[in-house]
Amino acid sequence: MIVAATLVDNIDATELRGWDSLQFACRLLEVNENELLAALTTRTIFTRGESVSTTLAATASMDVRDAFVKGIYGRMFVGIIGRINVAIYRPIAGAERSGRTSIGVLDIFGFEDFNKNR
Repeated sequence: MIVAATLVDNIDATELRGWDSLQFACRLLEVNENELLAALTTRTIFTRGESVSTTLAATASMDVRDAFVKGIYGRMFVGIIGRINVAIYRPIAGAERSGRTSIGVLDIFGFEDFNKNR
């Protein structure tokens, strides 16, 4: 998803370029396109029973997008490791104590914030 800065009623906002990327992501995640777009480009504050929504600047929208993707990555990683652990667990037949085979996975932080990753 590519975002660009724009002004709406003299307020910084985000313009989406590459609608097909958003549509593809929504199909994979099984979420509504308009709701995901709103979640990525607006901020809502709730106070005393009222809510106020404002648009996000392009840089803030990109930060929200990046945080969203990191969250998806984290949940997928934990889910995959959980499935591996369930698949490899085999109680040892006839042993006095139960044994468990395990796998160790080292996940090097993959979301470094460099201008250019090499």
